[in-house]
Amino acid sequence: MVPRIQCFAPPTGFDFRNLVARVSDFTVASAYQTVESLAAAIAQVVLQAGQHINEITVRVGKPSALMMADTAAVQITRTLSDFGLPGPANGPASALCSALAYTPPRGQHLAIVALGSNMGDRFVNIEKGLQALEREGVKVVDTSYLYETEAMYHEEQASFINGVCAISTSLSPTELIALLKRVENEVGLDISEGEFPLQIPHTRLKEREFVLRPLADIIPAYTHPTEQKSIQNLLNSLPKSNPPMQRVMPLISTAHSSASAEMQHPYWTWGSKTYLMATLNTTPDSFSDGGKHVHAPESLQPSPALQYVRDSLKQGADILDIGGYSTRPGAASVSPETEISRIVPAIQAVREAGITIPVSVDTFRAEVARAALMAGANWINDIRAGRGEYASSAFRQSESMFDVAHEFGCPIVLMHSRELANEDKVYPSGTLDGVRNELGQQVAAALRSGVRRWNIIADPGYGFSKSIAGNLQLVRNLKHLVEGGDGPKRALGGLPILAGTSRKSYLGSIVARSRGNSETAPVGAQEREWATAAAVAACVQAGADIIRVHNLQAMADVVAVADAIWRSAHDD
Repeated sequence: MVPRIQCFAPPTGFDFRNLVARVSDFTVASAYQTVESLAAAIAQVVLQAGQHINEITVRVGKPSALMMADTAAVQITRTLSDFGLPGPANGPASALCSALAYTPPRGQHLAIVALGSNMGDRFVNIEKGLQALEREGVKVVDTSYLYETEAMYHEEQASFINGVCAISTSLSPTELIALLKRVENEVGLDISEGEFPLQIPHTRLKEREFVLRPLADIIPAYTHPTEQKSIQNLLNSLPKSNPPMQRVMPLISTAHSSASAEMQHPYWTWGSKTYLMATLNTTPDSFSDGGKHVHAPESLQPSPALQYVRDSLKQGADILDIGGYSTRPGAASVSPETEISRIVPAIQAVREAGITIPVSVDTFRAEVARAALMAGANWINDIRAGRGEYASSAFRQSESMFDVAHEFGCPIVLMHSRELANEDKVYPSGTLDGVRNELGQQVAAALRSGVRRWNIIADPGYGFSKSIAGNLQLVRNLKHLVEGGDGPKRALGGLPILAGTSRKSYLGSIVARSRGNSETAPVGAQEREWATAAAVAACVQAGADIIRVHNLQAMADVVAVADAIWRSAHDD
């Protein structure tokens, strides 16, 4: 008897050799008298083989069984349900959908692609590769964070930037691999073809931390189809790497880069220190420093804005945040054109002065962000986390902030807020849980819009629609903001955190109460420096990666001491 098999299996894992051996051993040992019974038995063996196969067609022929005929044969198609076996919902395809909290459109499936580059501008190579896939109709559903890793098999090579992405595609595994090879050539990488077609999943995946660690960012509980262990368990079973992998983030746009092929993007290494963000408000009415740093290009006097930037550099600023719209309660709403007229000249002045510090633009308007990025800004700092104009605004937004962030491939801070900053402070399940749910929804929306996870920074939004007790809860439990979890909270898992607690009114209220003035207004913004120092130190202890401050010189000292206490590698 000669059996032939056609399997319909998901693209997430299929060990063909193991399956052939299993069927061969079973057939040799069998003693069935009819081809019909043998075909049904083979179908059941394959469906129960642990390969997550949902449907199989088996054709069994008996050569020379009939005179004048080449073969007497029977062909059957069977599914899991024909044998009372669990349906495809337990297979890796649906498991991957569940792990990613994403169901692809009809006719498409999910796949995981490993990313890596150690040639030229490594960050730009990866971003160009992803955008090339997107031009071919592949949707990037989620990405891991990026890691800098030492070369594993050829130690003389330069270090790599590694990550993974989850994609939705209608391509078969073979077609997808062919597309990935074309993209590698398109980006300009000369990579050996090696064995083709490749086995999926890669046979050496279980030993590669530079793949497993990024995988654990997005699908830690997913069970490897052939190893039958979760990604997190596989990662935990590896010995500690030396030097350890470092999570990194490029500091400037990777999609609109004008750097040469051999240049390297500047980048930050998360966990190495707490970074300082200096605040430059070009508004006349900001709550803390309105009117002090307005840049007037036509003025013959030295620019207060430029002087502030130079002072900030001397005092240890790592990034400069420039804003042109006051979110102070009661502040007047201004048009996008007015906001642009305040921000763009200041950015241009900074760049024309030869100052290369990374610049973020503090805006919730996509058109303002675009203008600022074109003028030389590198980040977006969005206090409305992609929701655009306020519901009460007379202005309407023409494009999505997430689309701009995706187009430029730039970092973006997503801050939690509600419609009215000084109202709507009730969270039925607690402030921390409410913020995690609401901010998680916006982060998930950003990821679905193509914003890379490695470019997203979470901000709990101190002072925006939070009570004094709520703000304090978020300071105390800051690290829990990005613990991940079910539902919308999943999207927050592991994000770096920006804490903007400087001079906030809740600090002024606490100080006023401590002085016995519980019925009076909070102490003024300029009187909140010591309170800010306490809150900043607490935020560093609680896990903040970036601290946004007004008085940089003083807070730089606070952060330096807090880092020495809480980030020190060894005790004496």
